[in-house]
Amino acid sequence: MTSSTFSRVALPAALLVMLALASAKLAVAEVVQAGHVRVKISGGIAPKSLPRSGAAPIAVEVGGHITTTDDSPPPQLKTMSLELNREGRIDSAGLPLCPYDALEPASTETALAACRAALVGRGSF
Repeated sequence: MTSSTFSRVALPAALLVMLALASAKLAVAEVVQAGHVRVKISGGIAPKSLPRSGAAPIAVEVGGHITTTDDSPPPQLKTMSLELNREGRIDSAGLPLCPYDALEPASTETALAACRAALVGRGSF
């Protein structure tokens, strides 16, 4: 399977798994492999129970890692989408902002130097 075939077939499937994990009640991990490309997705949500009415804050954790079984460079991830159900809301009030121009193109170190105050969670690119 070529990397472009992987991008069209397995990567969207892996992203669907990630979305399912984001709505799961327990922390779980899933590995999807197509040809020599392996995608590991993990995630969880807390708390485990929510009130029947009204809004309540939750924490969502989503992570992933793309590798190959033959040590070749993995295909480039071009897009990723996270979706909320119709009742989900992201409250960004009070969070510091970082302009796009400060991040593109950037390494993790450059982005943190420019926008450390806007960091929410953790990750790298």
